Amino acid sequence: MKTFVLPKHLKPGDKIGIIAPAASFNDATFQKGVSVIKSLGFDIDIPDEIYHRKRYLAGDDEHRANGVQWMMNRSDIDAIVCARGGFGTLRMMSYLPYANFTSPKRLIGFSDITVLLNVIAFQCNWITFHGPVVTMLADADLKTIDSFYHALTTPVLSTMPSSNTVKILSKGNNQYVSGRLWGGNLTTLCHMVATPFEINCSESIIFLEDRGEALYRIDRLLSHMRLTSCFDHVKGVMLGSFKDCGNIEDIYEIVIECFGDQIPIFAGFECGHELPNYTFPLGCKASMDTDSGDVNFCL
Repeated sequence: MKTFVLPKHLKPGDKIGIIAPAASFNDATFQKGVSVIKSLGFDIDIPDEIYHRKRYLAGDDEHRANGVQWMMNRSDIDAIVCARGGFGTLRMMSYLPYANFTSPKRLIGFSDITVLLNVIAFQCNWITFHGPVVTMLADADLKTIDSFYHALTTPVLSTMPSSNTVKILSKGNNQYVSGRLWGGNLTTLCHMVATPFEINCSESIIFLEDRGEALYRIDRLLSHMRLTSCFDHVKGVMLGSFKDCGNIEDIYEIVIECFGDQIPIFAGFECGHELPNYTFPLGCKASMDTDSGDVNFCL
């Protein structure tokens, strides 16, 4: 059985490294986000290499992978935050020797960073964190920033951050279900299927969110993953925000059609492409309580 490692928590003055595994970014927005992180009391290390550009990417694939590798292996870096999502992480993964990473540190990102978060969690066995990238922090609300800070500085995260927005779409057949938590951006997860980076996790709980996908595309993505057996071992489903994806009740209906009503499905977590975007761990063991709608974590 795999042993998962929760990288050490940070304290004021610790150093956060910035990586850009995906798209290029607007510098003014990026610097504004960096200022938010500095205001929380952390030092920041920004390598010049993340400012490289190739079309819409932050440099070519090998260049971005080298930057990620260098930052991951540095012993003086205490945590890593991704500059931006967009697209590009999957392209650079073949150049990334993640099996050789030996210095666990808290890694935060979302959207296209879904690839890196899940691969590091399930190949390196480090708990990673689904949360805002630097450019999102630039205009983030206080809830998002507080949750980001909490994820970096708390020794153990025990409960899924949520508010009164969470609703139970299906209670399934059991009051409690548990499994390893994986997931993130639905489109990105679907594009990982049939690649060396596809996540195969038995007894799992999946989190899903997306942005700007038409309703039929959400249906297509879920149908494809279901038909490729990606969901065969899913014991519960958690849904975040689906910004600009059509009527949310229609999305919920499609999700229930995909997974059935034999497992619990919780919806409305404020995590994803809308604010607030709460930070939560991936790779940990999660348990879903169908009476209360609570989700709890442990290693």
